[in-house]
Amino acid sequence: MRFLFYIFITILCLSCTEEAPQTLLVQDRNLIDSLYLKKVGELKPEIDSLCELNFDKRVAGLVDSILIERQSEIEEQVRRLQEIKRNN
Repeated sequence: MRFLFYIFITILCLSCTEEAPQTLLVQDRNLIDSLYLKKVGELKPEIDSLCELNFDKRVAGLVDSILIERQSEIEEQVRRLQEIKRNN
């Protein structure tokens, strides 16, 4: 009876393994790579033109946000200096 139990446990453990993932063949990888490069080559001019169109607007927005942040920091420092002067 004990022997059957060990056989059962062994079969159970061996049957629970996952199958190894399938790997692509070299030809499949080369095909996928060439299709990807072709599509990227087709989309690159369009993506570049979109980046050029949005660049100035995005830079201006970022500069504005940096200036606003710096101005608030300056105002905070001025406020602290005024408090120090009042307390002395």
